[in-house]
Order: sequence, then C-alpha cells, then structure tokens
Amino acid sequence: MLRGIDLMIEKGDFIAIKGASGSGKTTLLSILGTLLPPDTGSYLFNGTEINTPSMDYSTIRNQYLGFVFQDHCLMPQLTALENILLPTLAFQN
Repeated sequence: MLRGIDLMIEKGDFIAIKGASGSGKTTLLSILGTLLPPDTGSYLFNGTEINTPSMDYSTIRNQYLGFVFQDHCLMPQLTALENILLPTLAFQN
C-alpha cells in the first residue's frame, strides 16, 4: 500500500525506485505506467490528470511510455535489445 507519495519527475530526469519488499515499488510503477489507476489522490501525466478508472490509458501508453517486464514477458530466443525493441514491430508497415 502506498501512502504519502509526493513525487515530481521532470522531462530528462533519471530516477530509481528502491525499498523493502512489500513497500509498494511495483504498485507505484504500475500507477506511473498507467497499468493501474490510483485509488485516491491525483496523478498528473504530461498535464493530464490520471485518476479515472474509465479513462482510456492506451493513448498515453502508446505515445509516451514503454515497459520492459522482468521475467515472464521476455522472449528467451531474443537478445536483451531485441526484447526491448519488440513492441516497435507494431508500428512498422
């Protein structure tokens, strides 16, 4: 459970999220990545408030965000770089 998070990340910032097991790192990253909506509070992404369960997050994800999942979503037959570039195949003609 996340409590008391107040975070501002500016364009070009490089951050690391660390903490003990169960402290909410994955939940925070899932909210920041629009995989989960926040239960309470507010989240502004690029000037857009992200806090409605009915909101279509796909536009934000498709235009601004990328994910590299840790385990089960990696293709073992691909290199690390190929796994990272795999989503770009959807945009090739």
